[in-house]
Amino acid sequence: MAQSKAPTRCEPAIMMIHDNAAAQDKAYALGLKPQPALAIGAKRRILRHSRRSIARESRGLPQKVATRPGRSIPDKTRVATALVTARIPAILKVMRKSGQPSSRPRRPETLAAGKMAEGEHLNSLLTAVRACIACAIHLPHGPRPIVQVGANARLLIVGQAPGARVHASGIPWDDASGERLRGWLGIDKPAFYDPQQVAIIPMGFCYPGKSASGDRPPRRECADLWLDRLLASLPNIELTLLIGQYAQRHFLGKGAAGGVGTTVAAHAQFAPTMIPLPHPSPRNIAWFLRNPWFEAELLPNLRQQVRKVLRKSNKDSP
Repeated sequence: MAQSKAPTRCEPAIMMIHDNAAAQDKAYALGLKPQPALAIGAKRRILRHSRRSIARESRGLPQKVATRPGRSIPDKTRVATALVTARIPAILKVMRKSGQPSSRPRRPETLAAGKMAEGEHLNSLLTAVRACIACAIHLPHGPRPIVQVGANARLLIVGQAPGARVHASGIPWDDASGERLRGWLGIDKPAFYDPQQVAIIPMGFCYPGKSASGDRPPRRECADLWLDRLLASLPNIELTLLIGQYAQRHFLGKGAAGGVGTTVAAHAQFAPTMIPLPHPSPRNIAWFLRNPWFEAELLPNLRQQVRKVLRKSNKDSP
């Protein structure tokens, strides 16, 4: 049997790639060959994501060296690359169907001014998001991306990641934290779960599992692959609620350097387009008791802003 032609670029990932149709997708995802169906920005994001994933996978594998014709690479790098590249074709398949933007702005107000990339339709984008398995190997309960978006939504809620109860139900904020959050906003469940009024996008779309002190942090793959594309599909967002440290660090950058308490206390400097909030988890009751100004000052302003925004959404509804 004739051997496949060896790739010309010397990267560890190449050692796992052969000349067949499925491997072509892997090569494109790793940036080894041009791919007209993907925009340059998307190719770069997948390349960065793949290299980081390979590095993470490698750290948990034994270090050995295996010799192949003309090269010597660590066994653990080859195994890690296999684990990562095996997940890429499924992601690419759905990403190609929904199109790719070529830039990566971070703030919703800059995205709202631009048009969606050609062929970037919301339904196909949601299909792609819900089919994503990019970090399945790291999710002890398996992937179940949970987002809520509608093209006419004017209120955006960016949280951390679904918890165990939300993972089981598939409904965002379907737990005690969600009850408290709806109380903060002053809205009922029908309004909260109307995607044409309220968009809900966590920093991590799937339940990351438990750690010693609570839930694990949200996976970064979601923001790398999907967050900006979802934001670009929401041109009418007027108010963004940033719940918890991960959302605040992503959107506010250095503005969130002081921690959640300091960032929430400085909420006025991010108005009128963004309001940072603490996580409404029962674990944070002590913080709420230590900071009575939050309920006395910030929440009335929050409810006023939410009512104003949702009133516009109701006027736009047919």
